[in-house]
Amino acid sequence: LQFTCHNSSECAALLSYDELEGHLCPFDRIPCKASKCSQKLFRREMDLHEEQCAYVLVSCSNEKCDEMIERQLLANHFTACQYRLAECRGCKAKMIFKDLTVHYENCSGVDIPC
Repeated sequence: LQFTCHNSSECAALLSYDELEGHLCPFDRIPCKASKCSQKLFRREMDLHEEQCAYVLVSCSNEKCDEMIERQLLANHFTACQYRLAECRGCKAKMIFKDLTVHYENCSGVDIPC
């Protein structure tokens, strides 16, 4: 015995009774997983939406930074992230921004005012 999906006008799935309960219809409207996003889209469209949604939390790509930031705020985070790559103004060595203060105390290329 075969059953049609509850969205039979759009979904052509023919399912057994056992399959019917677990069927994730691509035509179900589901909310975005981002709590601030009000979008409800077809399940089949959700992956693409979440790749672009401004409110989805994404991880910072700076090594050692474990912050999760809304996609729309990521650019601002990169400019302020303590784990961004920075350059010493004296010796031009590249390092993590949060390590610059300690580096400046020991760098022979930086003049420290009295």
